[in-house]
Amino acid sequence: MNSITHRLGVAVVIAAISCAFVLSCTQPEPDPTRIPTEAPTATSIPTVAATATATSEPTSTSVPTTRPTQSPEPTLTPIPTLPPPTAAPTISPTSTPIPPAPTATAEPTAKPTATAAPVTPTVAVPKPRPIEGKRGDKLRFSIPSAPPHQDIHESVSPILAAWGPGIAYSRLFRHQWNNQPPNIGADALADGFDPTALAFAGDILCDVCADWSMDDIDQLTVVLREDVNWQDVAPANGRRLVAQDVAFSLNRLRGPEFQNRDLLNSVSSVEATDDRTVVIQTSVPDAEIFEKLADAGAAIVSPEAVAAGGNLRTGPTVGTGPWILGRYELLLLTFSANLDYFIPVLPLTFSIEASVVPELSTRVVMIQVDSSDFVQLDINSLRSLIERNPETRWVAEFDPASGIEVAFNTTAPPLNDIRVRRAVLNSWDPQGLIDGIHGGMSFLSAGLPLRDPAWLLPQVEAASYFGDRELAAELLQAAGSPRRPIAIKVGEFGDAYTQTALRLANAFRTAGFLPTIQAVSTREFADEVWINGDYQVYLGAPPPQSSVTSMLFSVHHSTGPWNSNGFSSAELDAAIARQTTQFETVARRTELMEIQRFIFAGAHRFVAAANVSVWTWTPSVQNFSPNTFRGDSHWLSRIWKLE
Repeated sequence: MNSITHRLGVAVVIAAISCAFVLSCTQPEPDPTRIPTEAPTATSIPTVAATATATSEPTSTSVPTTRPTQSPEPTLTPIPTLPPPTAAPTISPTSTPIPPAPTATAEPTAKPTATAAPVTPTVAVPKPRPIEGKRGDKLRFSIPSAPPHQDIHESVSPILAAWGPGIAYSRLFRHQWNNQPPNIGADALADGFDPTALAFAGDILCDVCADWSMDDIDQLTVVLREDVNWQDVAPANGRRLVAQDVAFSLNRLRGPEFQNRDLLNSVSSVEATDDRTVVIQTSVPDAEIFEKLADAGAAIVSPEAVAAGGNLRTGPTVGTGPWILGRYELLLLTFSANLDYFIPVLPLTFSIEASVVPELSTRVVMIQVDSSDFVQLDINSLRSLIERNPETRWVAEFDPASGIEVAFNTTAPPLNDIRVRRAVLNSWDPQGLIDGIHGGMSFLSAGLPLRDPAWLLPQVEAASYFGDRELAAELLQAAGSPRRPIAIKVGEFGDAYTQTALRLANAFRTAGFLPTIQAVSTREFADEVWINGDYQVYLGAPPPQSSVTSMLFSVHHSTGPWNSNGFSSAELDAAIARQTTQFETVARRTELMEIQRFIFAGAHRFVAAANVSVWTWTPSVQNFSPNTFRGDSHWLSRIWKLE
């Protein structure tokens, strides 16, 4: 229990940091400092067939099936439908949740499935190109805190993954980079933030893989690219990446001492069958295996680097990614371009420099005085910048699984009565919270880490569970008009949490209760709330989770080990089990939509104000389009700066 307490305490601190800052294949040989005049072609991905070309860019299917057929030209072959499992595996309430066996079915549309199936990327020529095809000047930015250390497997820190040593590494798969057009000025702020209006974060693509196949619904075979080398840094010294390196790295990640091990909680073995082939066996089929392997925490690390120090906490950091770590200091991290990166045109700048600047106000001033090239800021700072310059460009990212979570303990009166819980929600104005505290830049969420905006419950529907005073009165009358003291525990994650607790207390007061607020440290919050379930109502940061399925089984399932509020619903349990059997995109989206409705209807746990990250950048920066989902940092390699 002490080790669990320590781990969760660390996770709480990381979650607090995350609340403030959440942070292609080409033909070999071209000069890595120049942009080719034409992008190499890649075969399109038919979603109803398993095909591959005989070129250096094999095609991956969009739905896990048998191994793709090989032919000189792409052909369409039917995907066999696998029968559904006869029964779902038993979920132990004391162990890491494992999803029931999914069924592989054919994808009926042209869009690859969002829950699995990576596709082979096409390297498009970046637009606009760097002048004369040369790499751009140094990029400078600031981060709110330093990484805890250099070991990417040993920490859930978003700073380490997306801004620190994590950017030196590759994974088997990665997330697509989408060059989204920026917002300009204040007009786009007028109607508030709607996450469902944003573009999809992007498909999952091959990173160091050249091809993959699902030989069975619980066995993934990955074939590596032949042109991937370790960075020319000791002790790997530029040698070729081989499958044994991947097997070593993923098996290391599965170790009990690593905080990111839940990424591979369904994996039973990882083996290299030859220098280019890795076979990943899962204990049960896992529809999210590709997304987990694309997570920054599943980085491929050098066996020699691990052997040199016994771990990677103090380095050496040697990867196969686009950036080579230079200086690693208390307040400064520097990286240089990996000129031998397997995508020769990338990265588009020669170096990057990250300064540790804890104060947001200082980070904002740095971009105003041209000592930083881009910054992540809050809505008030953005409005101030827009007032100074109406042409200020900005973009927003969202994370529905982070922000300000509210939970009711349903094991004791009066909150064991769903009518009381629903009455409290209907005594609360969530839009007033979002507008008053977050300037409209937040949203209601069921708390699931869904990366596709189209999978989120629409805000109009989510808001329908709140703010009906007449219904609240009827529910309370039906429940016998209980009037009791209510204790609200709020974690000390920042002022927004305290202000939200005050508004929640007012909702209880309106419903006739006598609320009190108790502020607790993040450590106490982990011990008392997350582990022991010692609360009536809590308000704080959500617990970190590695996937949608992991969160559903551990937090929302009746037997979940992190279901601290005691909520139990046979209908919700059944829906959680059903969604894990769906590889097909439309069916899985439908199931997850229904689960979000169950969560809001249960009035037991939700995110009152989900995180929205706002970015702005200087006019000299080109191609700025951040996509930090699961700590992805590939977008940094696509930025360049005018001299």
